[in-house]
Amino acid sequence: MFCSLVGENKSSMKKETITIEEGKNTSISDLLDKLSSSKNGLSSEDTESRIDTYGYNEIPEEKVHPVKKLLSYFWGPIPWMI
Repeated sequence: MFCSLVGENKSSMKKETITIEEGKNTSISDLLDKLSSSKNGLSSEDTESRIDTYGYNEIPEEKVHPVKKLLSYFWGPIPWMI
């Protein structure tokens, strides 16, 4: 499984990507520093900046037309054999 945390390093303004394995082996203070955060969280300005840069932390829902969904049940090897 691969997942990463992304933060901006304020000193160099470069995007910092950290994998789960790196996160497990790094101290909390180093992680907070790499992600430009603190134990108290992000300030309002930092939050707005990151939302503008990366967007909201959400997965868009894909809507499928009901007729297309119904027809998909009849497409495939099993329905063809029947």
